[in-house]
Amino acid sequence: MTNFTLQILGVACILSLAAPLFAEPIALRHLPAFVIVALLSAIGHFCLIMALSLAPAAVIQPFTYLVIIYAFMIGYVALGEIPGPATIIGGLIIAGAGIFALRHEHRRSSVRLKE
Repeated sequence: MTNFTLQILGVACILSLAAPLFAEPIALRHLPAFVIVALLSAIGHFCLIMALSLAPAAVIQPFTYLVIIYAFMIGYVALGEIPGPATIIGGLIIAGAGIFALRHEHRRSSVRLKE
């Protein structure tokens, strides 16, 4: 809970400092959407922290790469955006690094089991 709370407070403080430079007033009709996004983000972050407390990061982290796929799909369906080459290459690099780390951890743990 400490990790969760400090991360949320840290981000809130940093964004509060940057808000006067970049933020624009939002319409009141958009406020419920902002609240829902904030709540869902907090719940998702809390679930990730709980998952990392139950299993090694090398096992959990590849599942978080699904966020990249979901972002592509939402961008395409909701906004009609097609990811550019740099976005696709970046996503592949991130996912590839995660798969490499998972395989490396799997090999390392199987070597330990044989010893």
